[in-house]
Amino acid sequence: MSSPAFKMTRVSDVCAATDRPFEPGDPQVTALFDDPDAPETLIRRDYHAAAWDGFEKLPAGVVAYWRHPARAAADSGNAINPGDVMEVFEQIEINDDEPNPQAVALRYVLALMLVRKRLLVPAANVETTAGVLRLVRKDSPDDVLDIAEPSLSADEVEALGRQLVEVLDG
Repeated sequence: MSSPAFKMTRVSDVCAATDRPFEPGDPQVTALFDDPDAPETLIRRDYHAAAWDGFEKLPAGVVAYWRHPARAAADSGNAINPGDVMEVFEQIEINDDEPNPQAVALRYVLALMLVRKRLLVPAANVETTAGVLRLVRKDSPDDVLDIAEPSLSADEVEALGRQLVEVLDG
């Protein structure tokens, strides 16, 4: 493939539920949704935490979400909080019967980011399986995480990583 595996929309400066603008420091929830009209696109929606908490159940199509304080536009481009990366990683659930290719790719690239931050490390003394990256949390070496390796080229992984940095930096 010559293009990235999928695209993500950018950060918004207003709440997706209330259209109320974000002020720096406001409790915020960012969610990534499948786009039913464009299977290779993830839609980013930003919510005031109170609006998100008002939902009776998780909105349909959510792939992952995380909480963080809203940042001033001038703060964009600063280092990404590894805790936010871990939170998004932990939110992604993969249905083994019908894996969502976007969720598989997203989880894989987040895992690679967490390896670079040394929050996840390769599992030692654990049998590996082809197509599976076996990792453990640095602080919990007995908890083995099997991360499916998506069918992405190195260029696609790099492009997706850049997109994730932009989304998480919002």
